[in-house]
Amino acid sequence: MDKTSCHKIFEMVSLYIDNELSTEDCRIIEEHISVCEPCKIYFKTLVFTVKLSRKLECYECYGIPSEVSIKLREFLRTECKCGDDSED
Repeated sequence: MDKTSCHKIFEMVSLYIDNELSTEDCRIIEEHISVCEPCKIYFKTLVFTVKLSRKLECYECYGIPSEVSIKLREFLRTECKCGDDSED
C-alpha cells in the first residue's frame, strides 16, 4: 500500500470516527482499511481508544482535575503523531 495513501487515512480517520467527513471521504477510508492491514489496525485501535475515553468523560469521578484533563486532551490532539514515519 502506498504510504501517501496511508498518511492521508491517518489524517482523516479521527474525522471519520466523529462523523465529520463527506460520504465520499468515508467511502475512501472504508475501502482503504478493507485492504490495508496496518491502517485497519490503527483504525480499530483508535475506535477502541475513543470508546474508552468517552467512558472517562466524567473525569471528576476519577479525581482528575479538569485542568489536567483539558491539557492532556490538547497535548494528545496536537502532539501525538500516530503513524508518523519520520523515525525511519
